[in-house]
Amino acid sequence: MKSENEKKNVSLKEKTALLKRAVKDIHRISPGYLTQRCIIQSVQAMEQFIPIWLSGFIVDGISGGKPIKELIAVIVIFLVAGFLLQSAQQCFQKLLMVKMHRLKFYMDIDINEKILNMDYTKIEDAAVQRENDKVSLFNNNYWCGLLYQVGESVSGFCECVIMIAGALITASDIFTRVSAASAGGGIMEHLAAPLAAAVIILLMIIENIGAGKKMNADETMYSSEEYLYPQRIIDNYFVEYCGTYQSGKDIRLYGQKDFLINRLIGLWEKRDLVYGRVDRLCMRTDAVNQLLWLARTVTVYTLVGFKAITGSLSAGEVVKDVQSFNRLWMGINGLAGDITHLNGILIYLKSIYDFLDMPDEKYMGTIPTEKRDDNEYEFEFKHVWFKYPGSKQFVLKDLNLKWRIGEKMALVGRNGCGKTTLVKLLCRLYDPTEGEITLNGIDIKKYKYEDYMALFSVVFQDSRMFSFSIADNVAAGGERDEERIEECVVRAGLGDRLREMEKGINTCLYRDFDEKGVEISGGEAQKLCLARAVYKGAPFIVLDEPTAALDPTSEYDIYTKFNEIVGTRTAVYISHRLSSCKFCDDITVLKDGTVAEKGSHEELLKKGGVYSGMWNAQAEYYKDSGLYENQRGGNV
Repeated sequence: MKSENEKKNVSLKEKTALLKRAVKDIHRISPGYLTQRCIIQSVQAMEQFIPIWLSGFIVDGISGGKPIKELIAVIVIFLVAGFLLQSAQQCFQKLLMVKMHRLKFYMDIDINEKILNMDYTKIEDAAVQRENDKVSLFNNNYWCGLLYQVGESVSGFCECVIMIAGALITASDIFTRVSAASAGGGIMEHLAAPLAAAVIILLMIIENIGAGKKMNADETMYSSEEYLYPQRIIDNYFVEYCGTYQSGKDIRLYGQKDFLINRLIGLWEKRDLVYGRVDRLCMRTDAVNQLLWLARTVTVYTLVGFKAITGSLSAGEVVKDVQSFNRLWMGINGLAGDITHLNGILIYLKSIYDFLDMPDEKYMGTIPTEKRDDNEYEFEFKHVWFKYPGSKQFVLKDLNLKWRIGEKMALVGRNGCGKTTLVKLLCRLYDPTEGEITLNGIDIKKYKYEDYMALFSVVFQDSRMFSFSIADNVAAGGERDEERIEECVVRAGLGDRLREMEKGINTCLYRDFDEKGVEISGGEAQKLCLARAVYKGAPFIVLDEPTAALDPTSEYDIYTKFNEIVGTRTAVYISHRLSSCKFCDDITVLKDGTVAEKGSHEELLKKGGVYSGMWNAQAEYYKDSGLYENQRGGNV
């Protein structure tokens, strides 16, 4: 990841490439939007000169004694032209509204799609998470997002160029015309316009330099860590935590209201310090610009007045030229503002494009996995070592393990021994630091990634359900067979609960989007995760602490119906609750990242090793519950 200072040093060549890419993305997302936007704003610029020409014509017409009918006819023509332009512009604006909103919507989709496709290794990387927070914040800090802002700057540039050209054409007489008395060589009148124009342009340049500094300060503020850090916490923590009804219980029971409000105020104050520095700069800049505006206005009126007094301009031309100079200033000021704004937007876009272009480190493989009706798969860990990115400590150490698929297996050990990490490696969420994992003798990295992932259904202990219907959650985007979905939900132990629901499997979970949605417990959510795993139909099911949120009765019910739930599929249980192991054919015991023991439940108990010690330590709990009596010859 590049630092913020490195990101800000973007060359002109890079900015040009970024602008081209942004324009292509705008066209990809909303074809024709940018062209239509440029046309609309160019028409807006031209439209502003209709009243300018009209006012000059009316003043000169009245003072010159033109017939009223002629004046009225010209006024009507100008008004009709203005009405038609306004109407066309408003129609185009309405047509562009949908395209305009698509720009932000699809940029958000691109960002989220990148996250969904990103290597899981990076998803767990704190630096990548911070970068994701930044790019989302950058895009959301601007109305309709950064691509919309690029479109606005480009079309605004066109508008300002048209406005400057129109102003110079409209006020050209102030530079080209001299009075009859001075035609023979009045130097002062010949020099007056160029000198005044030079002063006016100089004042405009100085004014725009100040405005550019103000805008740059504003843009830099949004990319500074001083602003981003508190804003990320405000957006991602307080808004999400305080804004969800599930948090209401904890907030009230633990009296968190004052704590949260005080912490929120503290973050706002930190953020407001950055605002304060920018505001002070803006106040100084505005004060200077007011003086420059006054000097520029005095210069314009002096020039026009001098031309009028010497007879170079008529009364109508005086009115027209004063307004034209005002449009000239607006055009130059707008042009400078659009360039400055676009410069800042491109720097933010670079952060987003760098994030979207982040390469996938995982080798995706090319060999299709073998589709076996007999589910005869064999996995082997060969001298596997693994440590998480950025860590110096190995979680797994020289691990050698072989699993022949077609059995019910268990992976047990104390918390932190590497059980879940082993499964992440098995499912290729991570790749080994050293060593290799093979499927039927072939390194799993050589298989097509999606084909390989299709072999697994995994229920992690922290798996989540969406606020969609039960059917949508269980089908998980796959083909929706409602009869089979219901069967899987019942097999997972939720049949009674399902029968209580009026809409059955079409009942929405939670009340985030449906006021008639149902709240489910953590244990019920885990059962739905199990139903989802069974519904997928993968030959290999991994259950990572599948009963962690279940009460002992529900846990016992799951295990006694184990074969019915899993069917003929291979299942691997990961647990520190050894009651699950009694139902398994093979048990692997991990300790400190290595295989400590391996065998059946009875074999490991006879050894009197790690497994036996853990079993005896947990036996008292199961004796007290009375649920596992007679499961081991009458004793637990």
